[in-house]
Amino acid sequence: MSIVSSDQKHKTISPYDLTSNDNPGAVISQPQLNGLNYDEWAINFRMALSSRKKFGFLDGSIPRPETGSPHLEDWVANNHLLVGWIKLTIEPKIRSTISTREIAKDLWDIIKKRFSIKSGARLQQLRNSLATCKQNGSTVDDYFGRLTRIWDGIAECMETKQCVCGKCECDLNTAHDKERETLKVHDFLAGLDDSVHGVIRSQLCAITPLPDLDSVYQTIVQNETIHAAVSPDVPDRSTRMLIGAGKREREGLYRFRGFEQMTSFQATVQADSVLWHHRLGHPSSQITGVVSGVSSSSNDFLLKDCDLVSQQIRNFLVMIERQFSKKVKTIRSDNGTEFTCLSRFFREEGVIHETSCVYTPQQNGRVERKHRHIFNVARALRFQANLSIEYWGECVLTAGYLINKTPSTLLGNKTPFEKLYGHAPGYKHLKVFGCLAYAHNLDHKGDKFESRSRRCIFLGYPYGKKGWKLFDLERQRVFTSRDVVFHEKTFPFASNVHSPLLNEQSLLPPVMAQTEGVLDSADVTYDSDSANENTETVEVDVTHDTEQVAPVTETNMPPITDNAENVEVAPADESLGRGRRTKTRNVKLRDFIVDTIPSSSPSSSLVSLSPAPQPSSGTPYPIANYVSCDRFSPTHQQVLMAFSNNIETKKF
Repeated sequence: MSIVSSDQKHKTISPYDLTSNDNPGAVISQPQLNGLNYDEWAINFRMALSSRKKFGFLDGSIPRPETGSPHLEDWVANNHLLVGWIKLTIEPKIRSTISTREIAKDLWDIIKKRFSIKSGARLQQLRNSLATCKQNGSTVDDYFGRLTRIWDGIAECMETKQCVCGKCECDLNTAHDKERETLKVHDFLAGLDDSVHGVIRSQLCAITPLPDLDSVYQTIVQNETIHAAVSPDVPDRSTRMLIGAGKREREGLYRFRGFEQMTSFQATVQADSVLWHHRLGHPSSQITGVVSGVSSSSNDFLLKDCDLVSQQIRNFLVMIERQFSKKVKTIRSDNGTEFTCLSRFFREEGVIHETSCVYTPQQNGRVERKHRHIFNVARALRFQANLSIEYWGECVLTAGYLINKTPSTLLGNKTPFEKLYGHAPGYKHLKVFGCLAYAHNLDHKGDKFESRSRRCIFLGYPYGKKGWKLFDLERQRVFTSRDVVFHEKTFPFASNVHSPLLNEQSLLPPVMAQTEGVLDSADVTYDSDSANENTETVEVDVTHDTEQVAPVTETNMPPITDNAENVEVAPADESLGRGRRTKTRNVKLRDFIVDTIPSSSPSSSLVSLSPAPQPSSGTPYPIANYVSCDRFSPTHQQVLMAFSNNIETKKF
């Protein structure tokens, strides 16, 4: 029987040990070094390595073993691993400016020497930032976080003097720490908003001794929560309708204001509501009424190939960081290869890439709904202007542009543009998509008789230019111009033929009149009174142009025989003019049977080209006596006559 000693030692971890999570592609700390946050970056990176007992490779406490030592190979592996970790926690634009080093300690010293600024200018900059740091309407958490970063920077620049002998009986170190915390409390209280925290700040400053920083922070957060729950809106006690609102002026005091002043944004639009309905991409009437004075943002990019997605995403991230001083933290997409190929880039940038499950588009529902919204508006724009499918890109870009400028009830009747940029967008430049436009012609080359305008179609709003995107109908090219005159109710590509709505009477076929002449043009009208009596009385006005076309009668037409070669056409006077020249059959078609469908109207064809009566089949009730073709359409009657008059070929 074995005896286990109770005095067992705790198993320790060697600095040379590596786990499955220790790989060169892992990001072990955040945030990344951007050149201005060295202190924060260095502290987080130092703690990440200390938790793995590997910081000794950077401070020199674990030197390189001598040649032939059994630990040399493990030291080299850990050293190269640390070099990879350091590079992954540096932003790419900074990483490219740092010289390559294979020794982790040398690389660490170079970064520290370059970015660790502890001069008097740096300290003065931090002190100025501390004096000007105010809440200014932000949350208490955000304001306290900015103060904490400034305090940490000051602590790094100033060497705190403390007793190291351990023989002081007055506990000087504790007194110094308490004094620094008291200064932080006063800095924190001095930057709070007076309108919200003025009273509670006076109460805290009157307490002796002053509470510690954590207690003061908790008190301010609770006070912010209480004031956020107070609604300044004033409803009617009986109808519960909003009759006014209160504006905070100072602690506990609200000045009542009338509801009309508060909702002046929803003024009555004097312009044509239908015109603005077309300009904004056919939104609902509620949205059209919110737009004054006429008075979640989407960014659309057209790509020729999916291979351009990766570069477009990189450009978009750079644009967001430069224009709005924000960094994208999370990107959600499907499992397309154009997104998954950026996994390494996302890891380097510290961006979390979330993907939906396979065949589960509902997990990415926000993008799917926005995609449907954009294409609904794009289809409405295209159908309105009757554009061909080649212009789908312009329709999509214009739809995204109009959606960003359309108020939304989810945003409190504000537009995505206003939520993003902080001010309301302008609407004076909006025009009806696809309408007729005349742009100033600058390419007349000095010709005094050249047209000074170009007939165009309006195709949207170009990015980065203060003008309109137009398509020249004569030169067939797209250009941008700011000198344009619009005709917003005229659409050049729209068809002028409008089919009237079919009614019950229009479905009835016309009666074939037994006339001797060919119907050149007939005006058919139905008698509504007769139609109600289940009759089919039709008034047919037959007109003949005797000066242009000679009338054709049954006496002029030859009889139909069994042999097509014996058919002769009666000569007629030749009429001159466009479309009146006598046409002869092509000699190449003489061995073929073509043009069997008559060119005249069906009624005349049925009268003049009707086949001879067929002999009786011997039955008492022939089917020919009960079948009628009068209710067929004119086109079907022509085809039927072609089949009836077809002559069977006897030789080839």
